[in-house]
Amino acid sequence: MRLICILIAFTISSITYSQITSMSLCPPTLEGNGNFESCATELSSACYTSVTCANWLVTGVIDYNEYQYDGGESYGPKVFNPQTCAGNQEIIDPSPQGGMYAGAEAGGGEFYIWDEGEEFETTINGLVVGEEYVLGFYQANGHVTTTGNEDYMAWRVTIGNNTPIYAEIIAAHESSNWSYQTLLFTADNTSMTLNFEARTDINTNYTFDHSTKYILLDGVNVSHSLSEGTIIGPEIITCDDPVELFFDHPTPINNTNYQWDIYDMSGSLITYYNGQSILLDNLESGSYTVEITVNPPGSCPSTHISEIQVICCEICPNCNSFKLMPKEKYVLNAWVKEGHAAQQTSYDNSFIELSYNGSSQIDVCATRGEIIEGWQQIYGEFVVPLNATNINISLINNNTDVACYFDDIRIHPYNSNLKSFVYDQKTQKLMAELDENNYATFYEYDSEGGLIRVKKETERGVYTIQETRSGTQKSE
Repeated sequence: MRLICILIAFTISSITYSQITSMSLCPPTLEGNGNFESCATELSSACYTSVTCANWLVTGVIDYNEYQYDGGESYGPKVFNPQTCAGNQEIIDPSPQGGMYAGAEAGGGEFYIWDEGEEFETTINGLVVGEEYVLGFYQANGHVTTTGNEDYMAWRVTIGNNTPIYAEIIAAHESSNWSYQTLLFTADNTSMTLNFEARTDINTNYTFDHSTKYILLDGVNVSHSLSEGTIIGPEIITCDDPVELFFDHPTPINNTNYQWDIYDMSGSLITYYNGQSILLDNLESGSYTVEITVNPPGSCPSTHISEIQVICCEICPNCNSFKLMPKEKYVLNAWVKEGHAAQQTSYDNSFIELSYNGSSQIDVCATRGEIIEGWQQIYGEFVVPLNATNINISLINNNTDVACYFDDIRIHPYNSNLKSFVYDQKTQKLMAELDENNYATFYEYDSEGGLIRVKKETERGVYTIQETRSGTQKSE
Protein backbone atom coordinates (compact mmCIF):
# COMPACT_ATOMS: atom_id res chain seq x y z
CA MET A 1 0.00 0.00 0.00
CA ARG A 2 1.24 3.48 -0.94
CA LEU A 3 0.56 6.00 1.85
CA ILE A 4 1.35 9.70 1.97
CA CYS A 5 0.41 11.92 4.93
CA ILE A 6 0.31 15.71 4.75
CA LEU A 7 -0.30 18.16 7.62
CA ILE A 8 -2.03 21.44 6.70
CA ALA A 9 -3.38 24.41 8.63
CA PHE A 10 -5.87 27.15 7.91
CA THR A 11 -5.81 30.67 9.42
CA ILE A 12 -8.93 32.82 9.42
CA SER A 13 -9.77 35.84 11.50
CA SER A 14 -13.11 37.50 10.95
CA ILE A 15 -15.08 40.35 12.42
CA THR A 16 -18.82 40.56 11.88
CA TYR A 17 -21.19 43.23 13.05
CA SER A 18 -24.92 43.83 13.31
CA GLN A 19 -26.51 47.08 14.41
CA ILE A 20 -28.95 46.23 17.18
CA THR A 21 -30.21 49.60 18.32
CA SER A 22 -30.22 53.26 17.39
CA MET A 23 -31.78 55.85 19.65
CA SER A 24 -32.00 59.62 19.83
CA LEU A 25 -31.83 61.10 23.31
CA CYS A 26 -34.11 64.09 22.54
CA PRO A 27 -35.99 63.58 19.26
CA PRO A 28 -38.50 66.07 17.82
CA THR A 29 -42.09 65.72 19.00
CA LEU A 30 -45.48 65.91 17.29
CA GLU A 31 -48.32 67.84 18.92
CA GLY A 32 -50.76 65.43 17.25
CA ASN A 33 -50.82 61.72 18.02
CA GLY A 34 -48.91 60.04 15.18
CA ASN A 35 -50.43 56.58 15.64
CA PHE A 36 -53.95 57.96 16.37
CA GLU A 37 -54.37 55.69 19.41
CA SER A 38 -55.65 58.61 21.49
CA CYS A 39 -58.98 58.15 19.66
CA ALA A 40 -59.48 54.64 21.06
CA THR A 41 -61.99 55.69 23.74
CA GLU A 42 -64.10 57.74 21.34
CA LEU A 43 -64.10 54.84 18.85
CA SER A 44 -64.84 52.08 21.34
CA SER A 45 -68.15 51.45 19.56
CA ALA A 46 -68.09 53.82 16.55
CA CYS A 47 -66.43 53.11 13.20
CA TYR A 48 -64.86 56.50 12.61
CA THR A 49 -64.58 60.03 13.90
CA SER A 50 -62.75 63.24 12.99
CA VAL A 51 -58.93 63.37 13.24
CA THR A 52 -59.36 66.15 15.78
CA CYS A 53 -59.63 63.40 18.40
CA ALA A 54 -55.89 62.81 17.86
CA ASN A 55 -55.10 66.55 18.25
CA TRP A 56 -54.77 67.08 14.49
CA LEU A 57 -56.31 70.18 12.89
CA VAL A 58 -58.60 69.75 9.87
CA THR A 59 -57.41 72.28 7.29
CA GLY A 60 -59.28 71.20 4.17
CA VAL A 61 -62.44 69.43 3.08
CA ILE A 62 -63.86 68.97 -0.41
CA ASP A 63 -66.50 71.61 -1.23
CA TYR A 64 -68.88 69.88 -3.60
CA ASN A 65 -70.72 73.19 -4.18
CA GLU A 66 -67.97 74.06 -6.66
CA TYR A 67 -68.96 71.09 -8.79
CA GLN A 68 -72.74 70.70 -8.25
CA TYR A 69 -75.39 72.96 -6.83
CA ASP A 70 -75.97 72.34 -3.13
CA GLY A 71 -73.40 69.53 -3.10
CA GLY A 72 -72.33 70.29 0.45
CA GLU A 73 -68.92 69.43 1.91
CA SER A 74 -67.13 66.17 2.57
CA TYR A 75 -66.96 64.86 6.12
CA GLY A 76 -63.23 65.57 6.38
CA PRO A 77 -60.24 63.42 7.42
CA LYS A 78 -61.22 60.55 9.70
CA VAL A 79 -59.73 58.16 12.21
CA PHE A 80 -60.94 54.56 11.84
CA ASN A 81 -61.18 51.70 14.29
CA PRO A 82 -60.82 48.44 12.29
CA GLN A 83 -62.40 46.52 15.18
CA THR A 84 -65.74 48.33 14.82
CA CYS A 85 -65.69 49.03 11.07
CA ALA A 86 -66.34 45.57 9.61
CA GLY A 87 -67.55 45.91 6.03
CA ASN A 88 -66.64 49.58 5.65
CA GLN A 89 -65.05 50.20 2.24
CA GLU A 90 -62.28 52.37 3.66
CA ILE A 91 -61.01 49.59 5.92
CA ILE A 92 -58.25 47.14 5.03
CA ASP A 93 -56.04 44.95 7.21
CA PRO A 94 -54.69 46.62 10.37
CA SER A 95 -51.55 48.66 9.82
CA PRO A 96 -48.14 47.50 11.14
CA GLN A 97 -48.74 49.93 14.02
CA GLY A 98 -52.00 48.16 14.92
CA GLY A 99 -55.11 49.84 16.33
CA MET A 100 -56.46 53.10 14.89
CA TYR A 101 -55.40 54.80 11.68
CA ALA A 102 -56.39 57.93 9.74
CA GLY A 103 -57.71 58.39 6.22
CA ALA A 104 -58.67 61.16 3.82
CA GLU A 105 -60.61 61.47 0.56
CA ALA A 106 -58.46 62.30 -2.46
CA GLY A 107 -61.23 63.46 -4.79
CA GLY A 108 -62.65 61.61 -7.77
CA GLY A 109 -66.24 60.48 -7.47
CA GLU A 110 -69.18 61.64 -9.55
CA PHE A 111 -68.03 65.28 -9.39
CA TYR A 112 -64.73 64.60 -11.20
CA ILE A 113 -62.65 66.37 -8.55
CA TRP A 114 -58.95 66.23 -9.27
CA ASP A 115 -57.14 69.29 -7.85
CA GLU A 116 -58.06 69.15 -4.16
CA GLY A 117 -58.48 66.67 -1.36
CA GLU A 118 -59.11 66.51 2.33
CA GLU A 119 -56.18 67.65 4.46
CA PHE A 120 -55.12 67.91 8.09
CA GLU A 121 -52.04 69.05 9.97
CA THR A 122 -50.16 69.19 13.24
CA THR A 123 -46.96 70.84 14.51
CA ILE A 124 -43.44 69.42 14.88
CA ASN A 125 -41.59 70.83 17.89
CA GLY A 126 -38.02 70.52 19.12
CA LEU A 127 -36.31 71.05 15.76
CA VAL A 128 -32.84 72.58 15.30
CA VAL A 129 -32.58 75.12 12.49
CA GLY A 130 -30.37 73.95 9.63
CA GLU A 131 -30.38 70.28 10.55
CA GLU A 132 -31.82 67.43 8.50
CA TYR A 133 -34.70 65.25 9.71
CA VAL A 134 -36.60 62.20 8.52
CA LEU A 135 -40.39 62.07 8.36
CA GLY A 136 -41.68 58.50 8.37
CA PHE A 137 -45.21 57.08 8.02
CA TYR A 138 -47.24 54.11 6.74
CA GLN A 139 -49.72 54.50 3.89
CA ALA A 140 -52.21 52.30 2.00
CA ASN A 141 -55.07 52.45 -0.50
CA GLY A 142 -58.33 52.55 1.46
CA HIS A 143 -60.83 52.26 -1.40
CA VAL A 144 -60.15 50.13 -4.49
CA THR A 145 -61.91 51.46 -7.60
CA THR A 146 -63.76 49.02 -9.81
CA THR A 147 -63.75 50.77 -13.18
CA GLY A 148 -60.32 49.51 -14.25
CA ASN A 149 -59.08 53.00 -15.13
CA GLU A 150 -55.46 53.66 -14.22
CA ASP A 151 -56.12 56.32 -11.60
CA TYR A 152 -53.44 57.32 -9.10
CA MET A 153 -53.22 59.15 -5.80
CA ALA A 154 -50.67 60.11 -3.16
CA TRP A 155 -50.18 62.01 0.08
CA ARG A 156 -49.08 65.58 -0.66
CA VAL A 157 -46.88 66.43 2.32
CA THR A 158 -46.00 70.03 3.22
CA ILE A 159 -43.58 70.77 6.07
CA GLY A 160 -43.43 74.43 7.12
CA ASN A 161 -42.78 76.67 4.14
CA ASN A 162 -40.98 73.97 2.17
CA THR A 163 -42.12 72.87 -1.27
CA PRO A 164 -44.76 70.11 -1.02
CA ILE A 165 -43.42 66.59 -1.44
CA TYR A 166 -45.40 63.67 -2.82
CA ALA A 167 -45.09 60.26 -1.21
CA GLU A 168 -45.00 57.09 -3.27
CA ILE A 169 -47.82 56.97 -5.83
CA ILE A 170 -50.63 54.51 -5.12
CA ALA A 171 -52.71 52.98 -7.92
CA ALA A 172 -56.34 53.60 -6.92
CA HIS A 173 -57.55 50.62 -8.96
CA GLU A 174 -55.27 48.14 -7.15
CA SER A 175 -55.38 46.98 -3.55
CA SER A 176 -52.20 47.88 -1.68
CA ASN A 177 -50.57 46.61 1.44
CA TRP A 178 -49.24 49.05 3.98
CA SER A 179 -45.92 50.54 2.85
CA TYR A 180 -43.48 52.64 4.88
CA GLN A 181 -42.48 56.01 3.45
CA THR A 182 -39.59 58.30 4.43
CA LEU A 183 -39.14 61.93 3.39
CA LEU A 184 -36.15 64.15 4.23
CA PHE A 185 -36.45 67.81 5.17
CA THR A 186 -34.25 70.54 6.65
CA ALA A 187 -35.57 72.54 9.59
CA ASP A 188 -35.87 76.29 9.04
CA ASN A 189 -37.54 76.88 12.42
CA THR A 190 -37.68 75.21 15.81
CA SER A 191 -41.38 74.43 15.18
CA MET A 192 -42.86 73.62 11.75
CA THR A 193 -46.32 72.62 10.60
CA LEU A 194 -46.79 69.15 9.08
CA ASN A 195 -49.64 68.95 6.55
CA PHE A 196 -51.04 65.84 4.84
CA GLU A 197 -53.35 66.32 1.84
CA ALA A 198 -54.85 63.43 -0.16
CA ARG A 199 -54.40 64.27 -3.86
CA THR A 200 -55.15 62.76 -7.26
CA ASP A 201 -53.44 65.32 -9.50
CA ILE A 202 -49.97 63.76 -9.34
CA ASN A 203 -50.41 61.87 -12.64
CA THR A 204 -50.47 64.00 -15.81
CA ASN A 205 -52.32 61.21 -17.63
CA TYR A 206 -55.00 60.99 -14.96
CA THR A 207 -58.21 59.31 -16.17
CA PHE A 208 -61.31 60.23 -14.17
CA ASP A 209 -63.83 57.70 -12.98
CA HIS A 210 -66.79 57.89 -10.65
CA SER A 211 -65.10 56.21 -7.68
CA THR A 212 -63.92 58.05 -4.59
CA LYS A 213 -60.18 57.84 -3.89
CA TYR A 214 -59.21 57.27 -0.27
CA ILE A 215 -55.72 57.11 1.29
CA LEU A 216 -54.92 55.75 4.75
CA LEU A 217 -52.17 56.93 7.14
CA ASP A 218 -50.56 55.65 10.34
CA GLY A 219 -47.32 55.65 12.36
CA VAL A 220 -46.35 59.28 11.66
CA ASN A 221 -42.98 60.05 13.27
CA VAL A 222 -40.05 62.46 12.95
CA SER A 223 -36.42 61.68 13.82
CA HIS A 224 -33.05 63.35 13.41
CA SER A 225 -31.48 62.06 10.18
CA LEU A 226 -28.23 61.29 12.01
CA SER A 227 -30.08 58.57 13.91
CA GLU A 228 -30.56 56.84 10.55
CA GLY A 229 -26.81 56.29 10.11
CA THR A 230 -25.12 52.91 10.44
CA ILE A 231 -21.86 51.50 11.73
CA ILE A 232 -19.99 49.79 8.91
CA GLY A 233 -16.75 47.83 8.74
CA PRO A 234 -15.05 44.84 7.07
CA GLU A 235 -16.51 41.38 7.56
CA ILE A 236 -13.29 39.34 7.24
CA ILE A 237 -9.80 40.38 8.35
CA THR A 238 -6.55 38.68 9.27
CA CYS A 239 -5.34 38.61 12.84
CA ASP A 240 -2.53 41.07 12.24
CA ASP A 241 -4.52 43.62 10.23
CA PRO A 242 -6.29 46.54 11.94
CA VAL A 243 -10.07 46.91 11.61
CA GLU A 244 -11.66 50.27 10.79
CA LEU A 245 -15.24 50.91 11.88
CA PHE A 246 -16.93 53.91 10.31
CA PHE A 247 -20.18 55.75 11.06
CA ASP A 248 -21.87 56.28 7.71
CA HIS A 249 -24.38 59.07 7.17
CA PRO A 250 -25.46 60.45 3.76
CA THR A 251 -25.36 64.11 4.84
CA PRO A 252 -23.09 64.54 7.89
CA ILE A 253 -23.15 67.85 9.75
CA ASN A 254 -19.95 69.85 10.17
CA ASN A 255 -18.33 69.86 13.62
CA THR A 256 -20.30 66.81 14.77
CA ASN A 257 -18.67 65.00 17.68
CA TYR A 258 -18.35 61.20 17.45
CA GLN A 259 -17.54 59.33 20.66
CA TRP A 260 -16.64 55.62 20.29
CA ASP A 261 -16.59 53.23 23.27
CA ILE A 262 -15.64 49.54 22.97
CA TYR A 263 -16.68 47.11 25.73
CA ASP A 264 -15.79 43.45 26.25
CA MET A 265 -18.21 40.69 27.31
CA SER A 266 -17.96 41.66 30.97
CA GLY A 267 -18.89 45.27 30.22
CA SER A 268 -15.40 46.63 30.82
CA LEU A 269 -14.31 49.53 28.63
CA ILE A 270 -11.49 48.32 26.35
CA THR A 271 -10.81 51.45 24.33
CA TYR A 272 -12.41 54.73 23.24
CA TYR A 273 -11.86 57.30 20.52
CA ASN A 274 -13.24 60.59 19.17
CA GLY A 275 -13.78 60.71 15.41
CA GLN A 276 -16.09 59.48 12.65
CA SER A 277 -14.10 56.25 12.39
CA ILE A 278 -12.14 54.12 14.84
CA LEU A 279 -9.20 51.81 14.16
CA LEU A 280 -9.29 48.58 16.17
CA ASP A 281 -6.30 46.27 16.48
CA ASN A 282 -4.86 43.70 18.88
CA LEU A 283 -8.32 42.48 19.88
CA GLU A 284 -8.48 39.01 21.38
CA SER A 285 -11.05 36.43 20.34
CA GLY A 286 -14.47 37.11 21.84
CA SER A 287 -17.58 39.29 21.73
CA TYR A 288 -17.44 43.06 21.95
CA THR A 289 -19.99 45.87 22.12
CA VAL A 290 -19.34 48.93 19.97
CA GLU A 291 -21.13 52.11 21.03
CA ILE A 292 -20.96 55.43 19.22
CA THR A 293 -22.61 58.65 20.40
CA VAL A 294 -23.22 61.15 17.59
CA ASN A 295 -23.57 64.70 18.89
CA PRO A 296 -24.19 67.44 16.28
CA PRO A 297 -23.44 71.01 17.44
CA GLY A 298 -26.35 72.49 19.36
CA SER A 299 -28.53 69.47 18.77
CA CYS A 300 -29.67 66.19 20.28
CA PRO A 301 -27.15 63.34 20.48
CA SER A 302 -28.02 59.88 19.17
CA THR A 303 -26.50 56.60 20.30
CA HIS A 304 -25.80 53.58 18.07
CA ILE A 305 -24.84 50.19 19.45
CA SER A 306 -23.43 47.17 17.59
CA GLU A 307 -22.11 43.79 18.63
CA ILE A 308 -19.01 42.36 16.96
CA GLN A 309 -17.48 38.90 17.06
CA VAL A 310 -13.71 38.61 16.68
CA ILE A 311 -12.14 35.22 15.93
CA CYS A 312 -8.37 35.03 15.89
CA CYS A 313 -6.81 31.61 15.31
CA GLU A 314 -3.24 30.78 16.21
CA ILE A 315 -0.95 30.76 13.22
CA CYS A 316 0.26 27.28 12.32
CA PRO A 317 3.85 27.05 13.67
CA ASN A 318 4.93 24.40 11.14
CA CYS A 319 3.48 25.69 7.90
CA ASN A 320 2.34 28.82 6.09
CA SER A 321 -0.81 27.61 4.37
CA PHE A 322 -4.10 27.30 6.24
CA LYS A 323 -5.94 25.93 9.27
CA LEU A 324 -9.46 24.52 9.24
CA MET A 325 -12.11 25.71 11.69
CA PRO A 326 -13.71 23.18 14.11
CA LYS A 327 -17.39 22.30 13.50
CA GLU A 328 -17.27 23.88 10.03
CA LYS A 329 -18.16 21.94 6.87
CA TYR A 330 -15.63 21.66 4.02
CA VAL A 331 -15.26 20.08 0.59
CA LEU A 332 -12.26 18.09 -0.64
CA ASN A 333 -11.82 17.73 -4.40
CA ALA A 334 -8.99 16.06 -6.32
CA TRP A 335 -8.11 14.01 -9.43
CA VAL A 336 -6.54 10.54 -9.52
CA LYS A 337 -5.05 8.35 -12.27
CA GLU A 338 -4.18 4.64 -12.05
CA GLY A 339 -1.69 2.98 -14.41
CA HIS A 340 -3.74 -0.02 -15.58
CA ALA A 341 -2.83 -1.81 -18.80
CA ALA A 342 -6.51 -2.49 -19.55
CA GLN A 343 -9.23 0.13 -19.81
CA GLN A 344 -11.10 0.82 -16.57
CA THR A 345 -14.60 2.19 -15.89
CA SER A 346 -13.71 3.40 -12.40
CA TYR A 347 -10.69 3.56 -10.10
CA ASP A 348 -11.64 1.60 -7.00
CA ASN A 349 -8.18 1.28 -5.46
CA SER A 350 -7.52 4.99 -4.90
CA PHE A 351 -9.07 7.32 -2.33
CA ILE A 352 -8.18 10.08 0.13
CA GLU A 353 -8.56 9.55 3.86
CA LEU A 354 -8.84 12.32 6.44
CA SER A 355 -7.93 11.77 10.09
CA TYR A 356 -7.56 14.23 12.93
CA ASN A 357 -5.23 14.68 15.88
CA GLY A 358 -7.42 14.93 18.97
CA SER A 359 -10.32 12.99 17.46
CA SER A 360 -11.05 9.42 16.34
CA GLN A 361 -13.16 10.61 13.40
CA ILE A 362 -12.11 9.40 9.93
CA ASP A 363 -13.54 10.70 6.64
CA VAL A 364 -13.05 8.95 3.30
CA CYS A 365 -13.24 10.78 -0.03
CA ALA A 366 -13.84 8.36 -2.93
CA THR A 367 -13.84 8.53 -6.72
CA ARG A 368 -16.96 9.52 -8.62
CA GLY A 369 -18.07 10.29 -12.18
CA GLU A 370 -16.53 9.19 -15.47
CA ILE A 371 -12.85 8.67 -16.23
CA ILE A 372 -11.81 11.63 -18.39
CA GLU A 373 -8.65 11.15 -20.46
CA GLY A 374 -7.32 8.75 -17.84
CA TRP A 375 -8.29 10.84 -14.78
CA GLN A 376 -11.20 10.41 -12.37
CA GLN A 377 -12.43 12.91 -9.80
CA ILE A 378 -12.30 12.35 -6.03
CA TYR A 379 -14.91 14.18 -3.95
CA GLY A 380 -15.85 14.29 -0.28
CA GLU A 381 -17.59 16.50 2.28
CA PHE A 382 -16.51 16.60 5.92
CA VAL A 383 -17.02 18.48 9.18
CA VAL A 384 -13.93 19.18 11.29
CA PRO A 385 -14.30 17.65 14.79
CA LEU A 386 -14.54 20.08 17.68
CA ASN A 387 -11.37 18.85 19.45
CA ALA A 388 -9.21 18.43 16.33
CA THR A 389 -5.81 20.12 16.42
CA ASN A 390 -4.41 18.92 13.07
CA ILE A 391 -5.81 17.22 10.00
CA ASN A 392 -3.92 14.40 8.27
CA ILE A 393 -4.55 13.95 4.55
CA SER A 394 -3.64 10.44 3.37
CA LEU A 395 -3.39 9.68 -0.36
CA ILE A 396 -4.05 5.94 -0.49
CA ASN A 397 -3.53 3.31 -3.21
CA ASN A 398 -4.70 -0.18 -2.15
CA ASN A 399 -3.13 -1.92 -5.18
CA THR A 400 0.67 -2.00 -4.89
CA ASP A 401 0.95 -3.51 -8.40
CA VAL A 402 -0.53 -0.45 -10.09
CA ALA A 403 0.95 3.05 -9.99
CA CYS A 404 -1.33 5.79 -8.75
CA TYR A 405 -1.12 9.55 -9.31
CA PHE A 406 -2.98 12.37 -7.49
CA ASP A 407 -3.37 15.93 -8.75
CA ASP A 408 -5.24 19.21 -8.12
CA ILE A 409 -6.08 18.56 -4.47
CA ARG A 410 -8.27 21.37 -3.15
CA ILE A 411 -10.08 22.05 0.13
CA HIS A 412 -12.49 24.92 0.64
CA PRO A 413 -15.53 25.82 2.83
CA TYR A 414 -18.76 24.09 1.81
CA ASN A 415 -20.65 27.35 1.31
CA SER A 416 -18.12 28.81 -1.12
CA ASN A 417 -16.70 28.51 -4.61
CA LEU A 418 -13.04 28.14 -5.54
CA LYS A 419 -11.15 28.76 -8.76
CA SER A 420 -7.45 28.02 -9.26
CA PHE A 421 -4.92 28.72 -12.00
CA VAL A 422 -1.84 26.99 -13.42
CA TYR A 423 1.02 28.99 -14.96
CA ASP A 424 4.07 27.91 -16.93
CA GLN A 425 7.05 28.34 -14.59
CA LYS A 426 9.27 29.63 -17.39
CA THR A 427 6.99 31.76 -19.58
CA GLN A 428 4.50 32.67 -16.81
CA LYS A 429 1.68 32.10 -19.29
CA LEU A 430 -1.66 30.75 -18.10
CA MET A 431 -1.77 27.03 -18.88
CA ALA A 432 -5.00 25.98 -17.17
CA GLU A 433 -7.90 27.33 -15.15
CA LEU A 434 -9.79 25.07 -12.72
CA ASP A 435 -13.42 26.09 -12.17
CA GLU A 436 -15.61 25.71 -9.08
CA ASN A 437 -16.13 22.01 -9.89
CA ASN A 438 -12.37 21.41 -10.37
CA TYR A 439 -12.78 20.94 -14.13
CA ALA A 440 -9.97 22.45 -16.20
CA THR A 441 -9.86 24.80 -19.14
CA PHE A 442 -6.54 24.29 -21.00
CA TYR A 443 -4.69 26.97 -22.98
CA GLU A 444 -2.18 26.06 -25.72
CA TYR A 445 0.28 28.46 -27.36
CA ASP A 446 2.47 28.44 -30.47
CA SER A 447 6.25 28.93 -30.48
CA GLU A 448 5.78 32.70 -30.64
CA GLY A 449 3.60 32.76 -27.54
CA GLY A 450 0.29 33.31 -29.31
CA LEU A 451 -2.83 31.51 -28.05
CA ILE A 452 -3.87 28.91 -30.62
CA ARG A 453 -6.25 26.56 -28.79
CA VAL A 454 -8.59 26.47 -25.78
CA LYS A 455 -9.91 23.12 -24.49
CA LYS A 456 -12.61 22.53 -21.91
CA GLU A 457 -12.76 19.53 -19.59
CA THR A 458 -16.31 18.22 -19.00
CA GLU A 459 -17.98 15.10 -17.61
CA ARG A 460 -18.12 13.71 -21.17
CA GLY A 461 -14.51 14.39 -22.04
CA VAL A 462 -12.26 17.21 -23.23
CA TYR A 463 -13.54 19.41 -26.05
CA THR A 464 -11.85 22.07 -28.13
CA ILE A 465 -13.92 25.23 -27.77
CA GLN A 466 -11.63 27.70 -29.56
CA GLU A 467 -8.86 27.39 -32.13
CA THR A 468 -6.96 30.16 -33.86
CA ARG A 469 -4.46 30.05 -36.71
CA SER A 470 -2.46 32.98 -37.96
CA GLY A 471 0.34 33.56 -40.42
CA THR A 472 2.59 36.30 -41.74
CA GLN A 473 2.68 36.96 -45.47
CA LYS A 474 6.21 36.88 -46.85
CA SER A 475 7.32 39.89 -48.82
CA GLU A 476 8.35 39.34 -52.48
